[in-house]
Amino acid sequence: GTVAESSGNGIGLVRTPQGDLRCYIPSSLPSGAKALVSVRPESFHVVRERSTNDLNVLEGKVDKFVFLGDFIDCQILMGEQPVRVKLPATSELSQGERVFLQFEPRACILIPVANA
Repeated sequence: GTVAESSGNGIGLVRTPQGDLRCYIPSSLPSGAKALVSVRPESFHVVRERSTNDLNVLEGKVDKFVFLGDFIDCQILMGEQPVRVKLPATSELSQGERVFLQFEPRACILIPVANA
């Protein structure tokens, strides 16, 4: 993504191919900087219906999932981009099901990338 704006509280806007995301932006990343957006698998909240809050909501399709006892390791495709999500063991998802991923801005970690 590309850092589009940052604010005094550290939360700013990052433009990505999946849409605009609100993320914590370190002061070392100025507007225009390129960065990878990383979110830990357990930081995603997965829902079937799109929230009225469009902040950090990504649409995807359940691709793979594996029950691992106390959690489900799930891969969700956003277009061609796979996203790994750690879900509670009680989650009931089906392969191919459309879902929405939500996460808090402070759950994002931006990793700077060199401009190509």
